[in-house]
Amino acid sequence: MENYQYERRNFNQDVGPDSRLRKIVDQVHQSMIEEIDSLFEISEQIFGEKNATAHEKIGLVFLYMHVFDKAESHLQASIEINKNYYGSYIHLARAYFLQKRYNKAYELLSEITGKNFHYPDMYNLLGMINLEKKKHSQAFQYFKQALKYNNAYIEAYFNLIEAILQRMVSLKGEKKEQEIKKRISFLKILLKKIDNFGNAEDRKQSSLLNRVLNKLAIKKALKLVHDYRETNYIRHMPPEIIGY
Repeated sequence: MENYQYERRNFNQDVGPDSRLRKIVDQVHQSMIEEIDSLFEISEQIFGEKNATAHEKIGLVFLYMHVFDKAESHLQASIEINKNYYGSYIHLARAYFLQKRYNKAYELLSEITGKNFHYPDMYNLLGMINLEKKKHSQAFQYFKQALKYNNAYIEAYFNLIEAILQRMVSLKGEKKEQEIKKRISFLKILLKKIDNFGNAEDRKQSSLLNRVLNKLAIKKALKLVHDYRETNYIRHMPPEIIGY
């Protein structure tokens, strides 16, 4: 095979440690391909069954792999089999949310709000939808609801902090210094909650945000919390999903 100049690979160096590393990477890639193939095979088998739990679990795997068409098909099937399987509504709404189909996500969750149950995940997701639509007051209320039913819900704390910081950015432009100071005091209370309930990484982020807020660097704090949410929560695959 001709080795074109624009290719990064140098076939003459494909020996020793380089060769071993390349073989390991190739094996990992092959393993991933085989796992994905197996998932699609299992998916076809599950469609022949009337099992809401099975559809939800494999739908979640596809959801966190961002194979949204498959995720939607399985989660919709789960709901059709059992209309009271409310977790599947929330997961399906999350699939819509990750594709920026915010109105569809909100409409789906509206079908189960008002039912006699209170899922913190549902309120948190409703808050995230409103946050993306820049409806800060509504987002604030939904995040508070999520924390009412689970006061150790770390993701909801970070989401609530972002909602407040987004609003503060506009307040700073309006020169409302007293209002900003009041909100910083409230943010520090939320950061203490993260210190109490969070893991070492959460506490490290909390400490960093505290220092930035002490300097009134609101935009920097907003970027920090936004990036942290994206990496650790919105795009993160939970360990229990990997276990499926």
